[in-house]
Amino acid sequence: MNHTMNADLPTDTLGSIASAPHILPALRAVVALVLLFLSGISFSLSFWSIPMLRRCSPSPTQVSQFSVIIEQGNAIMLPASQLLSVSLLSLTLLTASHPDPDIAGLWRWHVVSVLVLLVMGRWEKYAIFPTNDRILAFEHDVGIGEGKMKVTGTGVREFTLEEKKELKGLLDVWAARHPWRIVVTMVCGLITFGVTVSQTG
Repeated sequence: MNHTMNADLPTDTLGSIASAPHILPALRAVVALVLLFLSGISFSLSFWSIPMLRRCSPSPTQVSQFSVIIEQGNAIMLPASQLLSVSLLSLTLLTASHPDPDIAGLWRWHVVSVLVLLVMGRWEKYAIFPTNDRILAFEHDVGIGEGKMKVTGTGVREFTLEEKKELKGLLDVWAARHPWRIVVTMVCGLITFGVTVSQTG
C-alpha cells in the first residue's frame, strides 16, 4: 500500500505543477518562440549570409568569412538549442501529467516535435556538420588544401583551381541542405503555437 502511494507521488507532483496557472502556457511560449527564433536564424543564413558569401570568388578570405558566420551562429544557436531541449521535454512531461484528460492528451503533439527534432539532429550530424568541417579545413591548412595553396606575385596566398572547385561545391551542398533547418523548426514551432492557441479563450 505504501509502495503504491510512494509510486504515485512523482505523478501527483507533476500533475500539481502542470495544473498551476501559467506554467504550461509559459513553457509553450518559450518553446514556440525559441523554435521560430531558430527558424529565423536559419532563414537569415540560408537566404542572406551564405548567398552573399557564394557570390565571392573561392578564396582564403571566403573561408575566413564562413568561419566567422559559423562561429557566430554556434554562439547563438547552441544555447538556444539547449534551452529548447529542456523546455520541450519539460513541456511534454508536464502536459502528459496534467489532471485534465483533454489537456493531457496534447502531449502527443509535443512528442511529435521531439521526435522530428531528434531526427533532424541526427541528419545534421551526417549532412551539415561534416560539410562545415571540410570547409573550415581550408582555413587551417589541414585535410583539404594542405600544402596546396600557391603564393601570387603580390604575396597573397590563393587556392588552386582544384581547391576552388571543391570549395564552391561544398558551399553549394551546404546551401542546398540548410533550408531543411528552416522548415523543420518552423513546423515544430507552429505545432506548439497551434496547441497554445487551442488552449486560449
